[in-house]
Amino acid sequence: MRIKEEFKKSGYFWIPSVPDKQIPGTLSISDGGVIKLELFGVFGTSDRGLGPIERIVGHVEKIGFVTLDDCYCKSRSSSVDTSRTFNNISKSSIDVMRVFTGVAYREGEVPRFDTFTFSVEGIDEWVRISGIEVDHQLEKHAATISYELPANIPIKLDNDMELLIGFSWQPPPFSRIPKEAKVTQKTYFHLVSQDVRELDEFISVANKLTTFLCFALNEIVCLDSMSTVFDTPHQDVREGLRKMTSVDIYSSSSPYSEDSPEIYWHNMLFRFEEIQSNIESKINNWIRGYEQFAPAFHLYFWSQRDAYPYLEVRFLSLVQGLEAYHRKTSDEKEMDETEFEELVEKLIEQCPARRKEWLRNRLGYGNEVSLRKRITRLLEPFKDLFGNKEKRKKLINRIVDIRNNLTHPDSEREDIDDLWILCQKMEALFQLHFLQLIGFNGEEIKSIVTNCSQLRERL
Repeated sequence: MRIKEEFKKSGYFWIPSVPDKQIPGTLSISDGGVIKLELFGVFGTSDRGLGPIERIVGHVEKIGFVTLDDCYCKSRSSSVDTSRTFNNISKSSIDVMRVFTGVAYREGEVPRFDTFTFSVEGIDEWVRISGIEVDHQLEKHAATISYELPANIPIKLDNDMELLIGFSWQPPPFSRIPKEAKVTQKTYFHLVSQDVRELDEFISVANKLTTFLCFALNEIVCLDSMSTVFDTPHQDVREGLRKMTSVDIYSSSSPYSEDSPEIYWHNMLFRFEEIQSNIESKINNWIRGYEQFAPAFHLYFWSQRDAYPYLEVRFLSLVQGLEAYHRKTSDEKEMDETEFEELVEKLIEQCPARRKEWLRNRLGYGNEVSLRKRITRLLEPFKDLFGNKEKRKKLINRIVDIRNNLTHPDSEREDIDDLWILCQKMEALFQLHFLQLIGFNGEEIKSIVTNCSQLRERL
């Protein structure tokens, strides 16, 4: 999760089951959704060890109540106070997985919602819908600025949720003598469910939609805000109040990149306006594909975010991802299953008894097609984009040979100066298959290759 300005608030914190024992401390949230709680004291008795704490509730400056879930006390310290004001000074350092602001949950209470709002970096550039109109009248040294909030764009998801592409805006501040006029618009996603659901269900969909934007923008982007509103009154555990509650949510999210993205229209694979007429099917196809091919998707996006310190690891991840993708899309085997099973039994019959189990384990995956054949099959629908037959054969050989050399190194390691180029080729192959997966036809994919300079360069 992108946190552009570090969140750091002081307050008092307590365990929901022991609300009277409040400990002063500081809650901080930094980029990536890294959440830390530093306490001037400890929960429980002094001899209580380190470990998990299911929930901590607090009240911090300027915000009010906060709920901290899935916490882990990683360190505690105690030292003698030489001033003798206190017998000792105790401190705790706690890692936190998730923070809800504006609410104090009870012990064991499961947060459930029927709406969830989130925003993703680059969504404004991708949607490109604005309610701002500027009429320049240069000859009169005049200009007119008007604003009309764009209508929400509804998208029905297959999981019985409705996704809205919505727009919020901020009017210019009031001034008796205005010197400038500024209207700010922000695009966001809004999920609506007919039934209340646990937060993880909404976050799972939000993460998949974030990767959809990553793919469309051809850039790693991440969530930059999450929030919800209770549609039913919620009782505050300390004051007994019942009120409508707005909740901001902070946590780590995937994908994430330390560097803020640079969004350029000519690097996008496709823009909102290009799929607006069938965006419902495109997004639903993406979500289904993500669930069906989860390992391949994860390996692709991890390679995109430069998470690996060595290019060799990135190369192996992409190879493994393509292999996993083909395995899910094809049931091709080297030979007929019945023929293979008969062959295995004959071989095991001739094997010494003490080696039979070893041989059976060795032959367990013997009917799987080779990596060479898998890459060949994946290239087939897009073979014209990867050059002539000779170039494709060379590409396949290099991928297979280097994979074998990296996973089974020998004393004479071959030169791999072209590793970066091979990674680019495999990333392009992933992108082409993902485009096909969500419903682009052959001619549309060729048009995307022509218009997207980065994809064209990878090929």
